[in-house]
Amino acid sequence: GQLKLGVGGEEERELTDEEIAAGVEADLLKRQEEEERGKELQGDVAEKAALDSAKSALNAAEEKVRRNKERREQIQRESQLKLGVEDEYYPLLNKCITQKVDKYDYEVCFFKSAAQKEGHRATSLGSFSKWKEPHVMVFENGERCWQGPNRSLTVKFECGSREEIVALTEPSKCVYEAAAKSPAACRTRHLENSKSQSILHDEL
Repeated sequence: GQLKLGVGGEEERELTDEEIAAGVEADLLKRQEEEERGKELQGDVAEKAALDSAKSALNAAEEKVRRNKERREQIQRESQLKLGVEDEYYPLLNKCITQKVDKYDYEVCFFKSAAQKEGHRATSLGSFSKWKEPHVMVFENGERCWQGPNRSLTVKFECGSREEIVALTEPSKCVYEAAAKSPAACRTRHLENSKSQSILHDEL
């Protein structure tokens, strides 16, 4: 074959047709492999996007199930609450009122919880537990007192034109008592008086 002078004085020969064809074929194969790798990468990106979309949809579905479950549990709790003699305290459900006494703000969320607040700190006075009497609501198992009992609050209702706390005291350590007014108490008193008159009339 024909010899050529290469770099550094080395001799090299011309490539044969077969060698040129083999080189071209190798180059084509290399390009095909690169194209296939590119397609695979594009496929991976598309697959990741589809997976992320599926995860987002799943998270949204799980969140919806969680909210629905919480709502069902809330409805179940509310349906089991005793809201007065004839549910006259129903307007207080999910309602909160606040009263400032000295340096503290006292918040009472009827049928839910009560707290003593100072600035950004809130101290639990308990969760709604029961009716002690027809007009006496009890919150128990609040935050524990230092060397004392768990805090608790008793709310005694009186007839009034709107919901408000008119007095709040601490007769013993971490045991609180509040006097509150509500139109619901007016209706309750009216029902009780009507029943008393009915019983008296029946006895006569």
